[in-house]
Amino acid sequence: TDNIEVHTPTRQIRSDLATVRLSDHIDFQQSTAQHEIDVSRIEFVGNVHAENRTLNDEAQITAVDSIEGRQLTIDKTTENILVTGPGWVKSLRHGQGNLASLTRATAGERVDAGFSLILLKVEFQKTLSGNVKRREFHFEDNVRAMYGPVPNWHAEVNPDRVGGLGQDEILLNCQRLSLYDMGQDEWGNRLAEIHATGNTFVEGNQFTARAQSLVYASAKDILILSGGSYDAELWYRPEGGDIDSHVPAGEIHFSPSTRAVRVIRAGTPTIRSR
Repeated sequence: TDNIEVHTPTRQIRSDLATVRLSDHIDFQQSTAQHEIDVSRIEFVGNVHAENRTLNDEAQITAVDSIEGRQLTIDKTTENILVTGPGWVKSLRHGQGNLASLTRATAGERVDAGFSLILLKVEFQKTLSGNVKRREFHFEDNVRAMYGPVPNWHAEVNPDRVGGLGQDEILLNCQRLSLYDMGQDEWGNRLAEIHATGNTFVEGNQFTARAQSLVYASAKDILILSGGSYDAELWYRPEGGDIDSHVPAGEIHFSPSTRAVRVIRAGTPTIRSR
């Protein structure tokens, strides 16, 4: 079918073409009722845009997730998805704070003072694959991820603006990125693990790092940088300091919130003034 639009109260998908695979064949010559047949696989092809909104009990938006790509395949049996790029994924949801207060904000409105919406946007060139039930997703080829607070549901993080990254904003570039949703902590904050490999570069407001691969676990607030044929490198300013430190090493453990550093396989540290 051409020029497809699928709508539900919380979800919409648009594409140029869609095909559907059923769980079993239909015998049109059989006059009696057949067993129940479900949709097992859906493919959306051409200029695909999909958006899902999460609502609370008062029908107020608490999260918006969206995808764009050339093709989107959804396996209803396994809950696997595959998106062919180039494309991007955006996840926008409330950050830390009192959820009862936060959800009073509606789409397009500024969030109450002291709270924020948190945006994660990942751009990729080749594919996005993953499983919705397990909430794990893998991005391939020239991956660029942007993370940070935004003032409303329509705003984006812009790492290329004059002045560079803002407070609490993160930019990550790599060849392959895997995201794992680890559920929530006792305060209701989302927990995640990030695995990035291949010419990995990550930049924050107070630090910059380059490595062959990195792993970040939000529950522990530890960024693990690993070198390969060359050392991993970390540039950061210690809490309360006015001198930048440069740490090259085979493996570096760094806490973005406290800026504590632990070197596993040392290189030659250096310092420089701004």
